[in-house]
Amino acid sequence: QKVFGPSAERLRSLDAALDADALFPPCAARVALAERLRPRGALRSRCERYTAEVLLPLLEPATPSEAKDASTAQILGQARNLLRACAQAWLAAAEQRSADEALDVRGLQRAWMQMLRRSLDVVGGAPDDDAKAAPESW
Repeated sequence: QKVFGPSAERLRSLDAALDADALFPPCAARVALAERLRPRGALRSRCERYTAEVLLPLLEPATPSEAKDASTAQILGQARNLLRACAQAWLAAAEQRSADEALDVRGLQRAWMQMLRRSLDVVGGAPDDDAKAAPESW
């Protein structure tokens, strides 16, 4: 399938981001992924899915089954603390709240969605309102 104009530029931009940011080596799978991410809204959907599948389980409080294994509980606790610290620093830098203010899981989820979407804005498309609020240094 041939792609022209802005769609071709977006595909090239996605491919370059997969190369530079994701360290994905040149291959058919990388091109296929870039093609799946090219349509409008695909990056947002990918961010939402990543947040739901990867980040939310780490942001939520530990379950009793996690607490049974001490080393697993310790690693999950460290990951949880790191994710919270990053979200709080992001929001403080974006001047949306104090770095000392506690965040609930929804607030942490929103902060991570902003960070993910902001990081992907360089791939093409217009930034949305949440992404515009983020500082340039991020």
